[in-house]
Amino acid sequence: MSIFKNKIDSTYVIAEAGVNHNGSLRRALDLVEKAKNSGADAIKFQLFNINEQVSKDTKTAPYQNKNTNQQSMKKMALSYDLPLSAHKKIKDKCDKLNIDYMASCFDYESVDFIKDKLQIDYVKIASGEITNINLLKYISKKINTVILSTGMSDLNEINTALGILKKNKKIKIAILHCVSLYPTKDKLLNLNFLKTLQKKYNHILGFSDHTVGYDAAKIAVSLGCKVIEKHLTLNKKDIGPDHKMALNPNQFKRFVANIKKTEIMLGSKNKIINQKEIEMRNFARRSIVASKDIKSGSTLNNNNITLKRPGNGISPYLFKKIIGKKTIKFIKKDSLLSLDMFK
Repeated sequence: MSIFKNKIDSTYVIAEAGVNHNGSLRRALDLVEKAKNSGADAIKFQLFNINEQVSKDTKTAPYQNKNTNQQSMKKMALSYDLPLSAHKKIKDKCDKLNIDYMASCFDYESVDFIKDKLQIDYVKIASGEITNINLLKYISKKINTVILSTGMSDLNEINTALGILKKNKKIKIAILHCVSLYPTKDKLLNLNFLKTLQKKYNHILGFSDHTVGYDAAKIAVSLGCKVIEKHLTLNKKDIGPDHKMALNPNQFKRFVANIKKTEIMLGSKNKIINQKEIEMRNFARRSIVASKDIKSGSTLNNNNITLKRPGNGISPYLFKKIIGKKTIKFIKKDSLLSLDMFK
């Protein structure tokens, strides 16, 4: 996976398809194309065994109920499920288009399918599974690359999850800051927590963005995030839990462009002076200049030299060094001094 290169040069953008295919393989494949065309590096789906994950009495979250008119989480999940065979076709499509296939795995069977059938050695752990210690232990034994979302969790829970995962000594981990509210209001983002994650853990930093718009992701990138995840839909008006807070293909393309622009603006940690800026020195900086007419044989002093633009003469750094020098020719007022004028 490109997010775990030794040197990360750009942000790894994940288009979160989730269940926005609405149970249709055709729509899932269309989402892959739209994600690729937008400039995303990966598209992520969800793999789950409904009977293992959800009990029959589990109710939908308020935002899910609002967007689906479903009160039963199990019934809702059944209506948005795709068989594993469909995900094999989705993975083949991703390979053809050269975009990473990714999945949030919610059970052992899903992890086995990812590793053994799709030959993928990375998974996403959704925020809701961060305390599922049985699943974390299984993943730690089988998978070497993990993206861990941390919505709804405190530092102790994050520590516990990382402790379990890192029992696999080879494992590579990206930690995603996340607020599990759909959509997330600006005042609840708490993006400065990214600084705490960066200071506390020596892992790649990321952000799972559930806000409306582009600003939060741009700020997250400026705070050091190298993985950004954002929901993608074919149509924001479709019925489903995540469509309304997702970006449509045109919006997602602008989203990626905003991230790339942010990267360009952030530049390097090193001070870089480009050629055009070097040329600007001649106009913006000062040089040593005669403040009055200076006769040949005169002594240069604070009364007859000063600093003025342009900046293509003797540097102000040498001002003190030429004080006391004798002129060997006449120097007209406001002329730039040069080394052949004194000794």
